[in-house]
Amino acid sequence: MLKDCTTGTSYYIKCTTKHYIALFSSAALCIQMIQLMKFYQYQSFGKSFSRALYVQDAPRIPLACIHAYCLLPYEYHMLIQQKSHLGIVTFVRQCNEAITRYYNLLFKHTGRIFDKELTCLEIPLLSTEQVKNSIHELPFYALPPSIPYSWKQYPWSSRHEPIQIAGE
Repeated sequence: MLKDCTTGTSYYIKCTTKHYIALFSSAALCIQMIQLMKFYQYQSFGKSFSRALYVQDAPRIPLACIHAYCLLPYEYHMLIQQKSHLGIVTFVRQCNEAITRYYNLLFKHTGRIFDKELTCLEIPLLSTEQVKNSIHELPFYALPPSIPYSWKQYPWSSRHEPIQIAGE
């Protein structure tokens, strides 16, 4: 399904961890994933992600535009718009591979951490804002009531800090 994405169209993406690894229960992994999303929404020209090489103001070609995201312990959700041919495919693959490498090095683990299949739904232009709000409200439904902060203050969502939109 990802290979059929049309440039300029928005898509809802849901990617779940394999065997329900609580990947995003660690603040360090959440911060790393958000930085990876910011970096890989642009064409990287063969360079891998490095905080030392990451220059926000450098001119880059956008692959995908992230409108909303939410990192939950076992999965992540995104509303993204494809900006170039195979942009979403490249973006999701690079993010998943990079966070997998980071996790495997950190915890001395091997192999993939995400399921092979992911959910990808085309979103009509008129429904984009509704899907964006639904993604921001996911912590309310997905997190147990014992979490010390309310879903409105959930830190691993674009509700409070939207990603810099690529190509705008």
